[in-house]
Amino acid sequence: MPTAPIGRPGPSGGPGARAARRRSGGWPAAFRPVPACNLAAWHLNNSLYELIIRFMNLFWASPRRVSRPARAMKATDPLFVTALARGLEVLRCFTPARGELGTTEIARLTGLPQPTVWRLCKTLAALGYLVPTANDKLRVGAAALLLGYAVVAQTGINDYAVPLMKAAADALGTTVLLAERHEASMVVIQRCEPAQVRRVMLHIGSTVGLTDSSLGLAYLAAQPPAERERIIAGLQAEGRWDAGGGPGRLRAALDDYQRHGAVFMRYPQENFTAIGVPVQPADRHRTLVLTCGASDALFTDAHVAATVAPTLKRLAAELAPLLIRR
Repeated sequence: MPTAPIGRPGPSGGPGARAARRRSGGWPAAFRPVPACNLAAWHLNNSLYELIIRFMNLFWASPRRVSRPARAMKATDPLFVTALARGLEVLRCFTPARGELGTTEIARLTGLPQPTVWRLCKTLAALGYLVPTANDKLRVGAAALLLGYAVVAQTGINDYAVPLMKAAADALGTTVLLAERHEASMVVIQRCEPAQVRRVMLHIGSTVGLTDSSLGLAYLAAQPPAERERIIAGLQAEGRWDAGGGPGRLRAALDDYQRHGAVFMRYPQENFTAIGVPVQPADRHRTLVLTCGASDALFTDAHVAATVAPTLKRLAAELAPLLIRR
């Protein structure tokens, strides 16, 4: 891929410029609070850049300073590498809504000292995971796409599940999504749209909550009681459990799942209904969740019971063997 100069115009050589670069340690402008030099960088088109961001979110959720599991591991595991964890925290700052960030913003999001952030960003840029932009900020590099694609490819979804999901989307007339849990969120890992588009505004890498979505509630309903309680205790410890509405939604989801093998989430203000169906192999070592949704005018109770839920349940049964440990 060709490179092109970026940054503010000005001479790139001469004694003054070389002295400035020596004083700055050769650091690109994006890595310092005061920009000082130009550099060349890869120019990715917008569609590829969005794809990279979405693939990143398959396994990097929004940062919360340092995640609770990371804190616990750091305190108990002598093999825990703090520098690596900090680098991943930096990458987790980038989302579709935060496509470009400066080091000051990254320091604020992660809670790390700014000199540490500068060093981490310089290292990540040298490896291709971050790319300096023309406005002295950073964005995700193409190297992240390789990691994100590996997450999707190893599940077998691209080869097997997509045609089945596409057939279900065409039959139901709405977008069908597949998601997996990451900490306190469900992350969309695949989506298929119908030929006559009625789109759900969630893309690969989008995240939704465990207790306020059909994806999350279906995931919780499918867990053994002890595992479900463990997850809820973790949400409570992190302040992510909605004590007001969470218990009621979970009770309704458990009732739906016991009676229908699916979870129904209704949004009265939007006149929208979503259905979640877990995908579990026989050994139950892993759980994905299928969902689709549409307006109440299309997804009437009779249509949901007779067509939508059975279609998603058949799809879940076809996908479940993909998740069996090999």
